[in-house]
Amino acid sequence: MKNLIEEWVVETTKAKGPFKGFLGWLSRGPKDIQVTLPAYDFLRAEVFVMDLKRVEDLDDFDVHDLFVLLLEDFVYHIRLDAELPELLENLKERFERVKSVRAVRREKRVKDNFITITVALEHETILRTQVLLRDLFELDQDFSVQIEDLLKVLVVDLVHELKRGSGKKYARAIMDHLERE
Repeated sequence: MKNLIEEWVVETTKAKGPFKGFLGWLSRGPKDIQVTLPAYDFLRAEVFVMDLKRVEDLDDFDVHDLFVLLLEDFVYHIRLDAELPELLENLKERFERVKSVRAVRREKRVKDNFITITVALEHETILRTQVLLRDLFELDQDFSVQIEDLLKVLVVDLVHELKRGSGKKYARAIMDHLERE
């Protein structure tokens, strides 16, 4: 994914007139990112969405909407009250958990199929996420992740929580997020 921060600097310095480049840049539509996930995690998320649609009135809601919502909700809560050093440690633990899950699956010789999906994210969400990831990188130069990596961790975490029986909690959080919009 192209770094939107760098893109913003280039375009806003090229434009003529106050804020012309910035406003044009900010008004852009969604951008597609591609995320590769273990097929099981993707299918588990799909089943969760089917269950959610059965209980709530969400006819147009699909797994792609769930992935967008996971990232938006993460960024929303971080923006409100996150301490960056604590967030950095939390994310490092989450990334390690994802690595250990993959290692266990390899040890058991379970060959997962992977699915690559395209998710359309609003320009603002991408920019906010990139700024957040850059802030975290400045705290720890070894922590360099892309939006796609973060989204993958959020989905794997969701699946982990669903397996633990937290589906109702996540369904409520999704409904709260949709009501905020």
